[in-house]
Amino acid sequence: MFYLLILSLVSVAVTELCSKEIQVLRNENQILRRIVNKVVDELTEYKNALDELIVFKKSFENYTTARENERRMNDRRQTNSPVIAFHAFLSKSVSALGIQHTVPFDEDMTDAANKYNPYSHVFTVPESGVYVFTWTILIKNIRCSTELVVNAAVTGRSYPDSERDDENDTSTVIVIRQVAKDDVIFVRVNSGCSSIRSDQYGRSSFSGWKL
Repeated sequence: MFYLLILSLVSVAVTELCSKEIQVLRNENQILRRIVNKVVDELTEYKNALDELIVFKKSFENYTTARENERRMNDRRQTNSPVIAFHAFLSKSVSALGIQHTVPFDEDMTDAANKYNPYSHVFTVPESGVYVFTWTILIKNIRCSTELVVNAAVTGRSYPDSERDDENDTSTVIVIRQVAKDDVIFVRVNSGCSSIRSDQYGRSSFSGWKL
């Protein structure tokens, strides 16, 4: 009977001890779960950040490749495309120009594409694209309206005015326009312009170039 009592007490003590150990293990398991969950969350954040970095790296590589290809294409175009530009001026002052008379810029200082005709005073477009055209008119004691013509269409106008005695005036106009191959460009008189100056003090001129 005594042994049974002892055995029972021992069993109760062991059970209590095991229960405490189990509770301790449960607490430790919960702590470990929280740690594991935290580590998993951190790893997920790191993975997302790494994915974003990979995407950024690919985008940067694509951007770099595109810019390099664009640079090479520009270099190729610059290498293969000839320069298109001209600059002509009046070799001397002119007078008695009638309405719609082409201003006779007869001295071609620059004609890289050989498309400005100093006899007809017309530039023929050798290659379609966007061009810059500019002309300068010098006058004295008159009014003079001129216009830039593309084929038969007026594209720009200039109107210097110097009707007072011994008064000089200058007008420069710049026009940027899309033109097609074989279009003809010239400057003509719209009204007035009984004389246009061009001498050692200043030149009336006509220029153009492809962008």
